[in-house]
Amino acid sequence: MNPINFLPRSYIQQQARRMRVYRQLALIAVVALVMLGYLASTLASYRQLRDYTLGVEAEARSVRQQVGEMQKLQAQRKSLIHQVNIQRELAQPLAATQVIATLGQLLPSQITVTRIETRTDRPKPMTREQKLAIESAAKSAAGGKSAKAQARSNNPAQDRDVIHIELTGLAPNDVDVANLVGAIAGHPLFINVKMHHSRPTQVEGHNAREFSIELEAPLDRDYKFDPTHRAQASAGSVSRAD
Repeated sequence: MNPINFLPRSYIQQQARRMRVYRQLALIAVVALVMLGYLASTLASYRQLRDYTLGVEAEARSVRQQVGEMQKLQAQRKSLIHQVNIQRELAQPLAATQVIATLGQLLPSQITVTRIETRTDRPKPMTREQKLAIESAAKSAAGGKSAKAQARSNNPAQDRDVIHIELTGLAPNDVDVANLVGAIAGHPLFINVKMHHSRPTQVEGHNAREFSIELEAPLDRDYKFDPTHRAQASAGSVSRAD
């Protein structure tokens, strides 16, 4: 049997339309929820990306600051190295006070010094040949020698910077003068020791010898003071640097 529906057609159509509206609303709600979830996820990802970007920018700024500070330090290092090189070129490794102190160790008590005169030659700029010799020696330097020492060993005829010293004094006799000249000549600090004169004189009614000695002290010597040895000062108080 076929069921008989007594409901009007308009009511049935209205019910169907209402059900369709409900389904559409439900679908819209579902789509809205999905879109809201996607939006929330997108916002969370955006926040993470923003935080990561801010962190990277902060690290980049820190790295740029460190690079700037490193460049400043490198510039300061180059400047200091340049100043040290200039100081090494201009400063004398051997001072006149060290030379006088060494002479004081060599002088016996019976000899009196009346005058000590020291002088150095005016510095001269290096010639092109000397510069080329130093540069060549710097490339082939071996055994711990400096470029200048190597160049000097390759060119023995090159002039050496020295302190010229003239020593004048009084001694009881010629033997003491000869012993003093021998002690100075045997000391590794001094070279070219020469006796100018030794002549008799009178000091408060006593016979004496007035002497004058000329010597040189190269500036490339390494000074080592030994206060414990006065009479034996020539045995290692000063060593050669070349």
